[in-house]
Amino acid sequence: MNKDNEKRTTVTITTRQRKQLRALGHHLHPVVYVGKEGITKTVLKAIDDVITAHELIKVKIGQNCP
Repeated sequence: MNKDNEKRTTVTITTRQRKQLRALGHHLHPVVYVGKEGITKTVLKAIDDVITAHELIKVKIGQNCP
């Protein structure tokens, strides 16, 4: 992916909306794991693939993640 061609969308949510999403996501199991390599292109691809199938996902950040 070329950074010049990337489209980024910024979404601003209220504190109330964030609280509601956290409550909805509480019961979810993590579907993407970030390990000692940190956020890589592979992790971003996995997130992109999963988020297209699900509206809300949980990401687990490992203890050794930078």
